[in-house]
Amino acid sequence: MNWLKEIPITHRGLHNSSERAENSYAAFDYAVENNLPIELDLQMTADEKLIVFHDENLFRMTGLERNVNAVKLEEIKKLRLLNSDQTIPIFCELLEHIDGKVPLLIEIKNYARPNSCEKKVIADLKNYKGEFALQSFNPLTVRWLKLNAPNILRGQISSRFRGLPVPLHYKYILRNLTLNFTAKPHFINYNIDDLPHLPVELYRNYGIPIIAWTVKTPQQMKKANDLCDNFVFECPMDWNVISDKAGNCPTCGMKLKKYSVEETKKNLVKYGYKLK
Repeated sequence: MNWLKEIPITHRGLHNSSERAENSYAAFDYAVENNLPIELDLQMTADEKLIVFHDENLFRMTGLERNVNAVKLEEIKKLRLLNSDQTIPIFCELLEHIDGKVPLLIEIKNYARPNSCEKKVIADLKNYKGEFALQSFNPLTVRWLKLNAPNILRGQISSRFRGLPVPLHYKYILRNLTLNFTAKPHFINYNIDDLPHLPVELYRNYGIPIIAWTVKTPQQMKKANDLCDNFVFECPMDWNVISDKAGNCPTCGMKLKKYSVEETKKNLVKYGYKLK
């Protein structure tokens, strides 16, 4: 589990709004070049194939106004991300592509009861040799992982769920991590804007690693340093994270030199990150 606490994790890869779309091969490759772990999202298509995509609907990233679970893989393959030449990654193919070069933090996006989605994720990862962890907003998914894949690192994602159209008692259960006693996550990934939060502090005091999502400003980075063990991050154009002194943000489009792991850690310290 050390990698989860050692170095910040790129949110859907190192992406920008032009040549490196989120959750694309280009964004993932750029994270690999800079020795940074990758957070990514998994969903199932209409024919139950796992793809790497965040939104429930395809429109924002591809222009197609349909939900992921209503489109078959063959049609998904024809789509392009943000008018680029980049296709939506298929999970099993992405695993072969990354091939253990950097750790993966994999979110299972299933808001219903655990089903074939979780089973397919475990099947695709069965022979994967690289480091990875699974996480979900759904405590039922995390509990399913505990029961069916207990040796795989599992995490609970959460927040205050402001604006979520569900009954207040559901929000109370989710935001306060009430179901963790059954799911027993190995780590918690909590919204940086909703910290500090007493249940999260208590879990950290018990030795459960706390990750924050999604850090985008120096102020959020400072908060994550103070309250968490690590964070998932994106960079606006005016914030240096792993670049050299004269460089720009790694998601702004400027090419970085390739850093070794040790060089990356030194640069993170230089820009304020407290390595554990």
